[in-house]
Amino acid sequence: MQPIDHDEDAEEGQETRLATLSDLPTELVLQILHDDRISHRELYMVGLVSKRLNFIAISLLLERRGIRPSTLYDSVSLNLSDDTLPPLATPHLPQANEFSGKSGWMSLKPEALIMVAFHVSSIRDVTCTFPQSFTDSANILRHLERLCAFVERLSDIGSLTLHFDGDYQTRHLSSNMFAAIPVLFAEVFNKVIRIVVSLGCKSVQVYNKSFRLKDQCWNLIEDSSSPPIQYPTPDRTLKKATSTPNIFAKARGKLFGYRQPSGYSSRLVSEPSPYTTHPPYMIGRHCSLREIHIQTPFALLPRCFPSICDGIYSSMGTLTSITLSYISFDETLFGAFLSTLSSVYRGRKNIVTHFSLQQCQKLPPKALLELLLHFQDLEYLELDRSLPFIGDQLDILPNDVHFSELRTLKAPLDWISYFLNQRQTTPLPSLSAVVIQCRLPNAPEFIYEVYRPHLDTILEPIYWRCKKSSHNYQLPKIAVTLDLVLNRTRSQQMEADRIVINLQSTDSTMTNARGLGARPPLHWDIITKLELFPTYPPVNDSKAFTLAQWVTSVFPCVEQVTIPLPFIPRHMPPDEYKSRQMDLAVDAANYLKKSLCLRQRSEISDPVAWKTLVVGPWSLSLELD
Repeated sequence: MQPIDHDEDAEEGQETRLATLSDLPTELVLQILHDDRISHRELYMVGLVSKRLNFIAISLLLERRGIRPSTLYDSVSLNLSDDTLPPLATPHLPQANEFSGKSGWMSLKPEALIMVAFHVSSIRDVTCTFPQSFTDSANILRHLERLCAFVERLSDIGSLTLHFDGDYQTRHLSSNMFAAIPVLFAEVFNKVIRIVVSLGCKSVQVYNKSFRLKDQCWNLIEDSSSPPIQYPTPDRTLKKATSTPNIFAKARGKLFGYRQPSGYSSRLVSEPSPYTTHPPYMIGRHCSLREIHIQTPFALLPRCFPSICDGIYSSMGTLTSITLSYISFDETLFGAFLSTLSSVYRGRKNIVTHFSLQQCQKLPPKALLELLLHFQDLEYLELDRSLPFIGDQLDILPNDVHFSELRTLKAPLDWISYFLNQRQTTPLPSLSAVVIQCRLPNAPEFIYEVYRPHLDTILEPIYWRCKKSSHNYQLPKIAVTLDLVLNRTRSQQMEADRIVINLQSTDSTMTNARGLGARPPLHWDIITKLELFPTYPPVNDSKAFTLAQWVTSVFPCVEQVTIPLPFIPRHMPPDEYKSRQMDLAVDAANYLKKSLCLRQRSEISDPVAWKTLVVGPWSLSLELD
């Protein structure tokens, strides 16, 4: 028997081996794959062979979907759902392996192709929209894992925006803070945030599509179909303990109320913080987060917040803007969250210049102010009107809140009064714009007679401050905007306000000396803008005359009035709906212009200052000819 020469057989096998697609030059591969007989499935499978073939095959598929591959480096929008998965057999979809039919591949959405476009490694903006969340945990987890795999292979990302749906605002008020979010979901979410922050992401935004927008629209007809306005309750009212932490605290109070051992300390009764006590750690050397916006409660729960906390800590030298909106926690949980965030900044230099809270309920004022004390370089501060009243808590709040760089302040009336009455010679010396959200515990809607003494405590010091600054030019002039809630069922309130002004101005020597008609005090002249809500665009001369008389009488120096977009209770195409809204806005401006013209002709009235009407996105001129 002759010995077998394995080397000769191997050489013969190599000589007879056919060349694969990977061995062909790029020009020939392009010529082959451009053939119309190559199916979408075959192109997809070729794109998974190698990076070079991925660039060729997936780019061809994207072009067939009308997407230029070069645009993926600028922005990518992923609308993840089950129809963005390729029809391949997977552990999640074992019955999807139907290669005989072409409908699954022909209708394949671009998201499935973008997820495997491995040649794209750097993206400026990534926006990801998830399906109905928090109802099918397995489904949302599957798509979140797809996003995690997508960002994990990137080398650079500029911004990440996540859109969730279904995590309604009050879900975490009474539910278990840990059971609300599955462990696996929290782990993958934390991983996604840490990956994008480590890649040098500049902006992270987590939104919830199911929340109402801040600029709500109201019916043109006065009925009960519009949702009621939610106002915060004064702190002196009794709050029912419905959440789990409050129930346990109440039970412990009853238990220890009978017999307390000697040396008992109240801190033994206090609830331990649900947030981790471990200090945050540095994610990476290239962390440069500049903006973070959280608009969904789950992202701030104890299971999901660690990654955001680490991202804030790792970007301490670059983060300038923090926005929290539509967060409703139990007061104890909210206080623990704010304390945890304060501990991250305690003793560390930061450059946060913008801080905004919008539609955040059950927020303890003391914990919020303790956090704000760490932001000494704030230039913009916005606090929503839904914050608790602080009138009954002034004795426990710090009185050394100094924001020497603050330029814009938007907050409820009681909060602004607190900031401007600090123990300083000149509180908020750099302030140049203030938006006063008018609210009182006993009067949520604006009534001139009720609100005047409260507004005087703010407007009068600002007025004299502006007067002094006009001479020595040391302090900036402050532009004042009033954010008012009007009672739309009481149109006669506007006339009642004008009657009060007439009665109060009868004995005014200043008014008689100037030869003018009835008017509010001079320090109300610094009010230059109004934001009215909910107010309808006037639909006839009568309504326009009432609104014009009220604005020019109560706020004689107002130059701009903003009202929300009108809601039309009819079904119509979006373009027609928008066109109809614009027509209503233009008609309202014409009615108001006619009324202002009549006002201008009056010899006893001040010159009309109202020049602009803003309705939603449209700015309409009211300049008189």
